[in-house]
Amino acid sequence: MRVHGQKRIKFYLNSSHITTASMPLSTLKYTNGEVTVVWKPDTCIHSKICWTELREVFDPFKKPWINMDGGTTERIIEQVRKCPSGALSYFMNNDGDDAK
Repeated sequence: MRVHGQKRIKFYLNSSHITTASMPLSTLKYTNGEVTVVWKPDTCIHSKICWTELREVFDPFKKPWINMDGGTTERIIEQVRKCPSGALSYFMNNDGDDAK
């Protein structure tokens, strides 16, 4: 399993100048080689749907909390699609970086 982290900064137009947000957004990526799950913790509303329905993959009590070897690609995609906030998304590795 590979994990990739990335920090992004939001810019806001305030009057005539641009300011940065006080807290940067973070994006983490987890892959099993076939599919990559993208998690945006700053977007997460902690609905618990992911880990109560697929604990073998999503376990907030472990680090890393997403274990891509814990379920099939199809089951992981099915669960990610249930995320109500959009904090979880995915892309197929052969499709490039277009998160769904």
